[in-house]
Amino acid sequence: MARVSWTDSVEWQVGVTSTTTETGSVVVNLIGTGSSLLGLFDTISSCPERWVHHSCASGATLISAPAAVPVDGISRQLAQFDAAENTWFMIRLWRNHSNDIGAETVQLRLRASGASGELTASPARVASLPGTGTNIYLPAIVSGGAITLGLATAGLARLTRRWWPAEPEPQLQ
Repeated sequence: MARVSWTDSVEWQVGVTSTTTETGSVVVNLIGTGSSLLGLFDTISSCPERWVHHSCASGATLISAPAAVPVDGISRQLAQFDAAENTWFMIRLWRNHSNDIGAETVQLRLRASGASGELTASPARVASLPGTGTNIYLPAIVSGGAITLGLATAGLARLTRRWWPAEPEPQLQ
C-alpha cells in the first residue's frame, strides 16, 4: 500500500481461491509489522464474490470490527473456509490521529494456507492508495539539482568574464 493521510481511508481488496478438487479448508491470516505511531486502524469484511463499488452483492460478513492494527508480527487468523469456495476480503484502513509521524510505516501481509491444491491470493485495487509518511528523496533531489544548476551558471558567468573582457565604451569627442 502507499500513503494514508489522517483524513482519508484506504480500501484493500484481496481474493483467495484454491484450485483443488479435494475436500479441505483454507486458513487466511493477517500479519502486521511496523510502527504503532501511525495510529492505523482497520475493519475487515469478507464476501464470496468480488466486491463491486465497495459492496458485496450477496451480503458481506464482518470479520473484524474497527480496531487498532496489531503490528507485533504475530499471525492472526481472519477466516477459515472450504477449499472449494472463493473468498474476497475487504480491508479498510485509516489513521486515528493527525500526529506528524515522519517516515513511520506499517506492512500488512495476508497469508492463505491449507488445501492440497494451489492457492492464489490476488489483490485488487478499489481506489487509489495514498501513502503513509513522507518521501524526502524527491525534494532533496530537486533542491540538490537547483543548487548544482545555480553553481554551474555562476561558474560559467565567471569564466565568460575572463575570456571575453568587457569592451570599453566609445568616447564621444
